[in-house]
Amino acid sequence: MVGVGTVVADDPLLTDRSGKSRRRKLLRVILDSRLRLPVESRVVQTCDKDVIVFCSFGEEKKRAELEKHGVIVEQVQLAALQVVGGTDAIPHDGRPDLGKVFRRLGEMDITSVLIEGGAMVNSACLKAGVVDKLWLFYAPKLLGGSGSVPFLSSGHSLMSDATRVHRVALHRFGDDFAVEGYLRES
Repeated sequence: MVGVGTVVADDPLLTDRSGKSRRRKLLRVILDSRLRLPVESRVVQTCDKDVIVFCSFGEEKKRAELEKHGVIVEQVQLAALQVVGGTDAIPHDGRPDLGKVFRRLGEMDITSVLIEGGAMVNSACLKAGVVDKLWLFYAPKLLGGSGSVPFLSSGHSLMSDATRVHRVALHRFGDDFAVEGYLRES
C-alpha cells in the first residue's frame, strides 16, 4: 500500500520481486483521495486486475479511464471528524476512512498489507490503529529536508504521547539494518 504521492513522485511498479510462489497474485493498493493516479504511470500500464485504488472523490471520466486499464476503483467515505477536548472538531482532510479501507480489503480475503508509505500514509495508518507490526529500515546515510522523517506527522511531540513498540528485534543487511517491532504486547 502506498499513497498516490509516491506513485506521482517515483513511478514505482509496486510488484512482487521476492520470487516466492503465491496462491494468488499480490494486490497493489493505492490511497488516492481525489483520483490523481496518472494513467501513464507504470503501475497502471502494467495492471492486470491487480491494482486497487481507494478514493473519496473523483470524476467519472477519470474513474472510467483507470477501470479501462484494469484498475479497480473503490470510493470510500471520508474519515470521520475527530473531536478534541469534548467540543473542538478537527475537520477530516479529504482522505478515505482507513478503517473502511482495511475492512474492504478483509472482505476481499486480504489478511496482510505491507504499507510502504511516506509520512502522510504511515502516520494516518498509525492513527487509524491498522498497524500491528513495524519494520523500520535504515541505511548509513543521512538525508534531510521536509518530510524526510517517515513518521514526522505522527502527532506525537511529547515523550508521554509516544507510541510504544514491543518485542523489538534488530536485523542486519550488510551496512543496512532494520528494526522490527509490534504495536501490541501480545
